[in-house]
Amino acid sequence: MVKRITKVTTKSGDDGSTGMADGTRVQKSNLLVQAIGELDELNSWIGFLCSLDELSEHKDIYKTYKIVFLILAECLQPNLKCHYKKNTYSL
Repeated sequence: MVKRITKVTTKSGDDGSTGMADGTRVQKSNLLVQAIGELDELNSWIGFLCSLDELSEHKDIYKTYKIVFLILAECLQPNLKCHYKKNTYSL
């Protein structure tokens, strides 16, 4: 018989903040957190498009996927210097 996990707790409560990749904490209501969620969802749809046989040969879709992924990575590390030159995100 499989044991199901029905409740998960951190035992420290939820103070309304979330951790970023660089170790900083921001409020979950922060616009950056919302932007990260939107970018993540966008990239999941682009990834889905890349997986379709009829679109798999379109290199622009895959390139867009990689660009959104890089932008998302930079959003997750707001206090680090950008490693990419401005305006390098182009198709």
